[in-house]
Amino acid sequence: MHDGPALSLTVAVLNGIAFSVCHAPNPAMMGLTLVAGIGWSWIYRARPNLWLLSLSHAILGTIVHRVLLLNTRVGPFYERPELHMLQSAIPGLRQLFGNLY
Repeated sequence: MHDGPALSLTVAVLNGIAFSVCHAPNPAMMGLTLVAGIGWSWIYRARPNLWLLSLSHAILGTIVHRVLLLNTRVGPFYERPELHMLQSAIPGLRQLFGNLY
């Protein structure tokens, strides 16, 4: 099987799209994660290490939320954050964070 640059770029873009869709329906997060997913695909191809990807995902998520002040909610809690199960499962969480996630 040929693993040329065109095939690698195609796989990276498809992976980026899949990663972006996982962050729907938040349009800002979808755009950001499309680019990040393509970049992380190239990083993983060069250095296949899930710990590196996990750590960089956590760092980027923190930067996006705390520095860029973007809404990082995704999925069914994007428009209805009050439905997030952790807010009712952990006592005091709603009072501490409100509807931030």
